[in-house]
Amino acid sequence: MSIKEKVLIIALVIFGFFVIAGAIGSTTIRKANPNDITGITQFVVLNDNGVHKARFSLSDQNNALVSSDANVRFNMSQANNDTLIYHSNENIKAYQFNDVTLILTGAKMLAYSWQILPEQLHGLNPDKAEVLVTLPNGKQLSAATEIHTLK
Repeated sequence: MSIKEKVLIIALVIFGFFVIAGAIGSTTIRKANPNDITGITQFVVLNDNGVHKARFSLSDQNNALVSSDANVRFNMSQANNDTLIYHSNENIKAYQFNDVTLILTGAKMLAYSWQILPEQLHGLNPDKAEVLVTLPNGKQLSAATEIHTLK
């Protein structure tokens, strides 16, 4: 192997290292001490052709978006009679929070997101959603929202 080939291989390895380091650094998980988490923000549920896309963010006392391990209870119901249509109860980890892109602005924000498939709703059409997040220290945070339909 010639010296030029060795130099090229070394350069590619170094370049690859910086590309990988940049990719890893682009999604920074900001795991917070549960005592510093003050609320749920950006709780949204969108009906996109029958697939319900849900997300929420946690914020700290400085309004920074953060992540945490937690238990998440999620309900979807009919607003007019509170008929429960869907319920889930999941234990999540801080690393499951990801940068999501907002539809209208293209801005990125840290959030926990998931989907509810049409067959999980048994043909029913919920219009209200609620989330209860229990942090490892026992603190409970809740939020509610109307379900919006994308057209």
